[in-house]
Amino acid sequence: MNDTTEKTTATAIPTNIEAYPYRTNDTIRFQDIDRNNHVNNIAFAVYGETGRTNFVDHLTEEYGETIRFIAARFTIDYLAQAFFPGTIEIGTAVSKIGNKSSTLAQAIFCKGECIATNEMTWVYFNPTENRSETIPDDVRSLLQKYQFIQ
Repeated sequence: MNDTTEKTTATAIPTNIEAYPYRTNDTIRFQDIDRNNHVNNIAFAVYGETGRTNFVDHLTEEYGETIRFIAARFTIDYLAQAFFPGTIEIGTAVSKIGNKSSTLAQAIFCKGECIATNEMTWVYFNPTENRSETIPDDVRSLLQKYQFIQ
């Protein structure tokens, strides 16, 4: 891939950081490295988790109470390698809002290059009843604020 070729992913998740309304950082840890001396594939899932956890904390603070979603599906597209040491930037956006579930898209960047994208479907969940619920209108409105920036 050369500089004039734009990266694309299987699900067309944006690979430019400007598309993401929520961004956070993580650090490449020595433990993230595998025998090939690059960041192991499982570490990309951890970087995504860092981004999602920080995003949920941000939503909870803005909403005023816990946002109750649980993961239902998670996929990753690996686009490039990353190496230790380094800093990771994670962009997070809401790509879809359904009746009981929503989809988050993330792009993971190292030194300005998109090295992976991921997508997670999460379901609004009532832990007391141990079942999914319709996303409340006020939570839906909050999620809409974090859709992709055009």
